[in-house]
Amino acid sequence: MAKRIQRKRWIGISLLAPLILAPVATGEARGQTLPDGAFGWMAQLAGNCWTALYPDRATRDTQCYSVQYGRYLRGTIRIESSSSGGDRPPYLGDSVFAWNAETSEMQFYYWSSGGSHGMTVGRVEGATINFPRPPQVGANAPMTRTSWTRLGPDSYRVTTQRLDDGNWVDGMSITYTRVAADPGE
Repeated sequence: MAKRIQRKRWIGISLLAPLILAPVATGEARGQTLPDGAFGWMAQLAGNCWTALYPDRATRDTQCYSVQYGRYLRGTIRIESSSSGGDRPPYLGDSVFAWNAETSEMQFYYWSSGGSHGMTVGRVEGATINFPRPPQVGANAPMTRTSWTRLGPDSYRVTTQRLDDGNWVDGMSITYTRVAADPGE
């Protein structure tokens, strides 16, 4: 009987926790907002989760953003594939975006469950934010970048691009839409 009561209490707490903690995680509990003009439209992603399906229709990418310390934009990512049959763990990652007011650029630091980590810079160019990928050491590959474009208040598109004869050529493109809560929790 005592175990049943404990389990019910745990289930009740686990159902309420996201409602209680969500304002703290997003910075809303302390009224945190990002500095005016920082991060371009990307600042509006804070306090929300966004999800997209890859072209294979089996891989889901969910990203959540929050304000940290009133000046940083923090992001989490979870990529899962339904085609793996649960054999492969999801790809998990974290990032912090810092705004450099002197250069009007954001510095993007990232690390993941797969061991990758690094830093790049994002440049706001109107409705688009471009994140050039750092060149690979010893590689003779073309320059690439990821281009983020705001489509409206509830969606944005991320497109990989490569530089070919001075022109950016689109590769894979996926559209993220706002979701009510992180489906991974």
